[in-house]
Amino acid sequence: MRCARCGLLRRGSDENFVCEDCLEFSEVVIAAHDEARTIFEGKGSLDPSVHPLLELLADTSFITSTNPHTAIYYKMCSLIVDSASRDLLEISETTLNRKIRTTRIWAPVLKVFEDLGFIEVDYGEFERTINLTDNAARLARGFLSDRPLTEQLTERLSHIYGGYVLLSILSEVAKITSHEDIANLPYMQRPRTLWTVLMFLWLTAFRGEVQFLEGELQQFIGRRGISSPSTRRFIWALQAMDGRVVQKMVKDITFADGERQFTFNDNVIRELERLRDVVRERQR
Repeated sequence: MRCARCGLLRRGSDENFVCEDCLEFSEVVIAAHDEARTIFEGKGSLDPSVHPLLELLADTSFITSTNPHTAIYYKMCSLIVDSASRDLLEISETTLNRKIRTTRIWAPVLKVFEDLGFIEVDYGEFERTINLTDNAARLARGFLSDRPLTEQLTERLSHIYGGYVLLSILSEVAKITSHEDIANLPYMQRPRTLWTVLMFLWLTAFRGEVQFLEGELQQFIGRRGISSPSTRRFIWALQAMDGRVVQKMVKDITFADGERQFTFNDNVIRELERLRDVVRERQR
């Protein structure tokens, strides 16, 4: 049998099997998503110094910003942030296709952003027009207004938006109980790579472990069918701590028993410890 959420194989014939790691991770995802939704639907700011969860979400970008199954969401977030920063609240379908090159159809992506309250879509006679909602524009402007506008700043905001969008999809994965439920996801696909890598990283910190070994990550995601090239790419991104993908989950790399040992940034440990308390309180 195969886990409906991560794809882990186990002996047995239960068609609705969900592994123990996925059950635990799902509780964390749902708690984080509920909090993030409150932040994005509220009238406050998107400042990570006020809401550390946003920093944690933005730091997931190294997993997904170049993944062909999820990069489109980050590209859409970048377009929204760029448009809001220039007071352009309407995006024509022609502009959308010019700015974001993709072979995917737009309907599933636009529905995700509509459901989150970021955009409204007008269906004209010849093409669609994507209108930024007041809340999406307000959140972007509020984040960008009190500091010099730089490419790094707008990129960081795009990753915050993107982290929230992908978290909302993961919250739907967290509700899957059978393989048939996958049909309800955008493009009828699980973001399995994001789910699996983030599950390892978040659960490691959630369980109070400050460090992890490269081999532990490889074994965990390898058992769930993530390809070796993808695994090497994630390890390289963690090792490089590449500013282009705004990766701040790891603060130090050492060697232990001949393999790399990664140490989480303090904010990652603090935020996952806080979420652990939230999950425990919800389970009472």
